[in-house]
Amino acid sequence: YLGHKGRNFCIWPALIFVVGLVTLCAYLVEGQELLNPNGRLRGWQFFMGYWYLFGGSNVHWFGFGSGSFFKMSAWLQQNYVFEYNVIEDRLMVWPWLHNDWLQILFEYGIIGFVASILLAGFVVYRLWRDANPVYFSTALGLMSGMTVCFPLRFFWTILLASCLFI
Repeated sequence: YLGHKGRNFCIWPALIFVVGLVTLCAYLVEGQELLNPNGRLRGWQFFMGYWYLFGGSNVHWFGFGSGSFFKMSAWLQQNYVFEYNVIEDRLMVWPWLHNDWLQILFEYGIIGFVASILLAGFVVYRLWRDANPVYFSTALGLMSGMTVCFPLRFFWTILLASCLFI
């Protein structure tokens, strides 16, 4: 329950309804491509498959290193011909994984991924506990956007995310 100026209300039914309605509308517009915009699902499977199969136990725990995806993705795509654009007759290059959570797992491993999830959970819990619906919804929006829009590559979204800690 969130309390705001003496009024109590339960946010979860409203939140579930809004998320469900938005998801339904998106599915009606996008169909099967809702979960696979521009081949992202195939890209996630390709790169995370490499991370899993060829990374080794140290990489699984600690990742390939900060900023490693940018360098490794070009090499992987060139050597394994991940995605070829027939229309423009050129190799498509993914400089980002198009999913901040998976990119954190790829670059920082399980330890960095779990630390990020715990930090995000702490921020959401603190904003929910402090009954701040604007910051709470901003945090949820940013974290859900990290799944498909990879906003942490931009300075302004990093600045927005850091403001949630103040």
